[in-house]
Amino acid sequence: MERKTVQGKEFVFDKVQIQGKEITFVGAISPVDSNMVEIKCVRPKEAMKHPDMVVHYPIQDYIAELKFMANYLNINGMTNENFANALLKLCQNHISKYGRMVDADLESYIDLAIILQNAIWVSSGAQFTYENAQNCWAAFSVIAVGKVKNDLYITQYDSNYRPYLVKATDLM
Repeated sequence: MERKTVQGKEFVFDKVQIQGKEITFVGAISPVDSNMVEIKCVRPKEAMKHPDMVVHYPIQDYIAELKFMANYLNINGMTNENFANALLKLCQNHISKYGRMVDADLESYIDLAIILQNAIWVSSGAQFTYENAQNCWAAFSVIAVGKVKNDLYITQYDSNYRPYLVKATDLM
């Protein structure tokens, strides 16, 4: 992992090998907390809390989880199905560790899958458009929710805006 300042903004860079090809992924260091990466979301409108939504992610987790998915692709092959399976395995690991999956955590994992997918496309000289990213995000969301719904909790807010969790299956 390497930290560099580019045009006045600090970034973290790391490289992984996926099926013999070097892939570089980048994260912008948060101006609020230098131990966090700031991810500009590419979620579809219905999944956004507001249009310019960003997520802050601990740098070490960001790197480790991207490398986990890359390693999964190396072992199992880089297919669309294996890309989704890498995301699902990441989710299963989270559920094993915490006993549940909260909607914000699931959404952050999908964001990471999009970041890795974008890095793979860019390394191949292809353009990963905002529309591509939104479509992939929506597809990953449907797949992931379908697999983790029994362990998924959705954040709700009471009349005083205090958060509480509701099991996703109770809302279906």
